Amino acid sequence: EELTASEKTNLVSYWALDEADGNGVVDKVDETLGSAFYEDSMATNDNLGDWSGDDCNITFDTDHFVATETWASQNSALLNSLGDLVTGNVYKISIDIKSGTFSGSISLGIHSTWGAVANEITVSPNSSSFTTFTFYSMIVSGDDTFNMFTSMGSGETYFFKNLSIKPVNGNTGILV
Repeated sequence: EELTASEKTNLVSYWALDEADGNGVVDKVDETLGSAFYEDSMATNDNLGDWSGDDCNITFDTDHFVATETWASQNSALLNSLGDLVTGNVYKISIDIKSGTFSGSISLGIHSTWGAVANEITVSPNSSSFTTFTFYSMIVSGDDTFNMFTSMGSGETYFFKNLSIKPVNGNTGILV
């Protein structure tokens, strides 16, 4: 929504933002995304090697990946070695998740060490159908891993597919 003439009185400048999408905003001039940095729009067994589990097993089933807790503690599903991410750039990340036998929250983020809260969101997936979660991440030096982190009981599962990581063009911002 643009400012009215009276709202612009004595205003030096302003930045007209589009609506927020997840935790990110883009400018109204250039809302485009760059070429996909990573995209598994059709999950296949061929993509399974991209993933590793920390206290969980990652397997493939029909059209999605399955994370199964192997230890009754915290676990992570990791997409490693995203070494070509550019420090200072903002990326739009979207992924479809379904909770399976797990009922709780999952934290999603891109970083080298956990806890960079500007670069992660916490979601609560649905057990009956896949839900698409979208957020933005500004890359800081050393960020190189997409991480899905949760605490599950031994044997509990959640499912995921359609991960997309794309750079955002134009002026960007992260809402913190």
